[in-house]
Amino acid sequence: MKSFACRLSTTSPTALYHGSHKHFVNGAPLLPQPDGYVAMEQQRGSKLEELFEQRRPANMISRAKSVFLSADPDLIDSSGGCIDAIYEVEPKGKAELSDLAWYTQAQIELEATSPDLRFLTRCADSYWAGEPFHDVSSQCPEYRAPAATVVSLFEINADLDELDPVEMVMIPEGPEF
Repeated sequence: MKSFACRLSTTSPTALYHGSHKHFVNGAPLLPQPDGYVAMEQQRGSKLEELFEQRRPANMISRAKSVFLSADPDLIDSSGGCIDAIYEVEPKGKAELSDLAWYTQAQIELEATSPDLRFLTRCADSYWAGEPFHDVSSQCPEYRAPAATVVSLFEINADLDELDPVEMVMIPEGPEF
C-alpha cells in the first residue's frame, strides 16, 4: 500500500482537479463511471464499499455516484487516481469533502485476521462526516461531486494518442446538480 501525506483544509479550494486516462476537451462533462473503481469493487463484492454505503448519510453523495476530485493535483496519483491527463474542473452540484485516510484505515482493518467492527464503523462515519484523520501526516482530502465540467487541461503525462477518446454527453438537470 502506498504511503502519502496531505492535509485537509477548512476553506473551499480555488480549483479542483480530476485525473483520467481519457482525453477530454474543455467544457466536457465528467459523470460517475459505471466501470470505475467503486463499481469494480462493488461487482467483486467489496465489504469495504458495502460498509461505507451502509453508513452513508442519506444527504451525502454515494461513492458509486460520484466524480472524484482533488484540490491538489500532486495527490491524485497517491489517492488512487490516474495521472495520464489531469484536468482543472468545476464541480456541478455540491462537492463534498472527506478524508480518504479513513477509507484506507478501514481497508487495512478489513485485511486483519479479526477485523474490529466498531473501528470499521467509526472509520466510515468519520469519512462521511468529513472529519480529518487523527494522524495529520496521513490525511488525504478527496472531493465527491455528482458531476463536473472540464475547465482546462492542467497537465499531461502521456502522449495524446495514448489517451482514450470520449463521446460528449450532457450533464443531466436535477436538484443534485
